[in-house]
Amino acid sequence: PAPSKPSLPAPQAGFVPVPFQAPRWQGAPAATQPFKKLSPWDRGEAYRAGCLDKRVGLHLEILDFVAYIKPTIAEGRRRENLVDVTRQITAKLWPGSELKVYGSYSTGLWLPSSDVDLVVVKCDAHPVQALHRLKKELAKFSNFGNILVIGSAKVPIIKWNDLHSGIELSVCVEMADGVANSKWVAEQAQAFPP
Repeated sequence: PAPSKPSLPAPQAGFVPVPFQAPRWQGAPAATQPFKKLSPWDRGEAYRAGCLDKRVGLHLEILDFVAYIKPTIAEGRRRENLVDVTRQITAKLWPGSELKVYGSYSTGLWLPSSDVDLVVVKCDAHPVQALHRLKKELAKFSNFGNILVIGSAKVPIIKWNDLHSGIELSVCVEMADGVANSKWVAEQAQAFPP
């Protein structure tokens, strides 16, 4: 079963609650017209009614959108489990190697639809050969599917999906630039929070 999204937070400062009144159009009484949500996080008139400044309404809707799209704890745990399984596989294939996470997941800026980017470092194999060897190991797991080695790319990678959650993972070999870049992005996100 899919995890439920958290409930929306209470309105922030600058918002004056006003009882909801459906808009009137074409002379029909407001009570006969159904309220139509424009988005899953939409509170309707709450963004417009009672706000002294339209920017406050926009700010409130942005906060609600962020709360809606924010990944759940269960989504984070599933990704951690997938990283752990991949780490065990790569450690078995290449003792002494390290599996590192980079990209949006490592910076904390990921969305539920984001993939998980990984890199194997300290691997004593040719990158494309290593990816094909990893493909053979991944194929042994029934919950992994759509396993594809893209060996002709500038940075050869292997991609696959966790069939239970739909999460996509990708691994490259000995390309640690992404780890350094992700570290910098994470530092900037901490230095300049939203």
